[in-house]
Amino acid sequence: AEQYVGEMIKADFNCIVAVGGDGTFNEVVNGYMKHGGRAKNVTLGLVPMGTGEDFAKEIGMLVEPHEALEIIHAGFTLSSDVGCVRSVGAKGEALERYFINICSFGISGQVAKKVNKSGKMLGGKATLLIASVKVGSKHKNKKIRYRLDDDELTFS
Repeated sequence: AEQYVGEMIKADFNCIVAVGGDGTFNEVVNGYMKHGGRAKNVTLGLVPMGTGEDFAKEIGMLVEPHEALEIIHAGFTLSSDVGCVRSVGAKGEALERYFINICSFGISGQVAKKVNKSGKMLGGKATLLIASVKVGSKHKNKKIRYRLDDDELTFS
């Protein structure tokens, strides 16, 4: 999705609508930020059709798809802060990701990865529960270093 958003911004689209859940919208937000969507005043829209719908719930947009499209078409907008996380990947490479609703890592990242690989054939809630139990039963804490501006903390 990041690449497609970049192409749409380059083609001067003024509104980009994501159809999906938190993962899809996160990819769209990352494309938006990395390709200058904010500088070009591009508006993002969301038609919530995902598993957890955390962001849609947070902004009061947990509606049917046709209702979401009507809201977007009417031009209703909200402003949102965007956070940025810079980290080092498993191979030592520099990583940068943006987030709009929540930033998490560790066990929650592993659960999300398992859910996304599962196919969600049992439905979103059941798939999330099963993935949580499977990951939680095998998870071992890892040491992390956290820095916000000039403050640094280490957890294990």
